Amino acid sequence: MEQEIRKILRCPICEKGRIADAPAGAALSQYRLFAMGGDEPADIIAKCPRCGMQVGITVRHRTEPSIIVPTLCRDTAWA
Repeated sequence: MEQEIRKILRCPICEKGRIADAPAGAALSQYRLFAMGGDEPADIIAKCPRCGMQVGITVRHRTEPSIIVPTLCRDTAWA
């Protein structure tokens, strides 16, 4: 069985610590890693195993474009 290759998310502070693994099909641009400390909200908070700093992770969800479906009017007479 072939093993799935995962992408590694590294610490933005020391750039050495392995914070998390992203799925092989995921775009790394979906994930934003930053040093915790401000009022910035995070989806996930992790601790770097190398430098010990808290790292916030936000996941940017892809938004699908809205689909506009044309509607047909059966009654063409407008009163």
